[in-house]
Order: sequence, then structure tokens, then C-alpha cells
Amino acid sequence: MFGLDRLADLKVLDKPSFKNKTEEANKKLSHTIGLNFSDHKPTRMVLRFHASQKPYLESLKLHRSQEEVADGLDGFYTIKLFVSYNFELKQQLLKYGSLVEVLEPDFVRNDIMTELENAFKAYSHGLVKPIHGIK
Repeated sequence: MFGLDRLADLKVLDKPSFKNKTEEANKKLSHTIGLNFSDHKPTRMVLRFHASQKPYLESLKLHRSQEEVADGLDGFYTIKLFVSYNFELKQQLLKYGSLVEVLEPDFVRNDIMTELENAFKAYSHGLVKPIHGIK
């Protein structure tokens, strides 16, 4: 409900006095997967997937910049993207587990490798305790 009885000095303007933020947001997020903005500059990423993932990655691309890379390796599907590395992309890559390998850039490859090593340590040393009632 609007408090129309409290409006005073209403003026109709020829041009809106506010800036349309949609264009600015689209530009800022154009190289982003998901909605988490990142300070990482957009960069070329090369990802090698097990060939079994090709139909999924073709039907639901990770990003609109996704292109297939012909690497001549049987049993694999390699793509390149031009994106900013952020939390949501990291989660997307981790969900593929052993079915993906980050080839470029090195800082993303190292970050994913560290995350997987930490997960392995948690499983092999039992660092994560079961939640009560869940076995």
C-alpha cells in the first residue's frame, strides 16, 4: 500500500533521474558463472572432462563463452571458457570430482587440487565427524 496522502510536490520528469543498473550489472557479471562477483579478472580456462560428460556440458553449458577444444585425445571432452574464477565456478568444478581436470590457469588448477587434497585428508583421517543420527 502506498501513502498517497503523504505525497507532496510531485514532478513528472522527461528523463528518469536514476541510472539503469541492469546494463552495469550485466557488464560486471558477463564473465561470471552464477551471481557471486569475483575480483579475479576474466581469464581463459581450459577444462578436460571424461567423455561421458559431453552430452551434459553441451546441453547445459557452464558459460556462454564455452567452446570445445579439439585435443585429439580419445575418451575426453575438452572445453575452454573465458570467465572470472569465483566460488560458484569452484563448486561446479568440484561436483565433477574425478571426471574433470583443470588444465589452465595454474592458480585454478592448484586451488582445485588443494581442495581435493583437503577432502582426501578428511576422509582418510576421519577429520569430519558424522552428524548425530546420520550414519
